[in-house]
Amino acid sequence: MSNASSTANVTTPDVPPPPPAAPTGVSAVNNGNGSASISWMAGSTNTSNYEVRRETYSATKGTWGSATTVASVPSVYTSIADTSGAGTFRYSVRATNSGGASAYAGPAQVAVTTTTTTTTTAVKRNNRKR
Repeated sequence: MSNASSTANVTTPDVPPPPPAAPTGVSAVNNGNGSASISWMAGSTNTSNYEVRRETYSATKGTWGSATTVASVPSVYTSIADTSGAGTFRYSVRATNSGGASAYAGPAQVAVTTTTTTTTTAVKRNNRKR
């Protein structure tokens, strides 16, 4: 009888984590300089990145345009500044990791303005007699 034995090495692939939960509390604030600040709170701890998308309102058409991704930031960030110029915008945020993406949270709507500071100084002449 023979005492032959063999060894097999088996490698199991890493299982990706489940997709993260959606962020919460999405808000957008007009900065008054042609930009908006968009912020949110983490929905879970297994997030790698956040994707922020923007829709632009067309007043002439009365409709919202297609959503465009304006930022993809690491999970250590929970706010961005979007320098899109003046207009009315809606922002949505989703969380991503190697397992997939959450649903989009939001939208948060904001009317972004640009302000020009004009300073007028009136100087009165001194009409005193000498």
